[in-house]
Amino acid sequence: FLQLPDDTLLDICDFLGTCVLSHICRRAWDLLHGRHVRLTLTQASQHRTFAAIKRAPSLRTLYLYLGNRDCGFDPGSVMLGMRCAASLHTVHVNLSNSKVNTCGAAKLKSLKNAPSLHTLHLNLEYNDVGDVGAWYLAEVKQATSLCTLHLFLRQNNIGPHGAEGLAGLKEAKSLHTLLLSLGSNKVEAD
Repeated sequence: FLQLPDDTLLDICDFLGTCVLSHICRRAWDLLHGRHVRLTLTQASQHRTFAAIKRAPSLRTLYLYLGNRDCGFDPGSVMLGMRCAASLHTVHVNLSNSKVNTCGAAKLKSLKNAPSLHTLHLNLEYNDVGDVGAWYLAEVKQATSLCTLHLFLRQNNIGPHGAEGLAGLKEAKSLHTLLLSLGSNKVEAD
């Protein structure tokens, strides 16, 4: 296994989407460390998280989970870090029940600027994004490499106007897979 070429190890690691292979030996650590990262955010770790993302030029997969719902999370600082990670391919962000409102959604829209973002799973259930926030989130359709988008927006005070903005996601040129969860909102069926 250790005699495999670097490209092959990178391909295997990217297929797995985890950091497990980086723990095999020093060579694997040097090659793969920081490529696939899982982080739990707290009030104290937000700025360190931003700095870590910004310093990880080979970051390919990022799992972010908000550990403390009352930590005063600022999506802007972390999103800025994600934009700076040129090789970022897959992002899973769980911000359910974390007081993300219209302003937070406005900051999350900056994900559209991540140059290599291919897959985005964004869980914003039980927040207060509202109609305007839904329009902000719909701007991720401008991400040039985005092929898969999963948006979980259950119970966010989204009405028909916000749903109209989200419907615009179908116009994204590179998007092949879209999962949009709008349960328990004020959206009316036509």
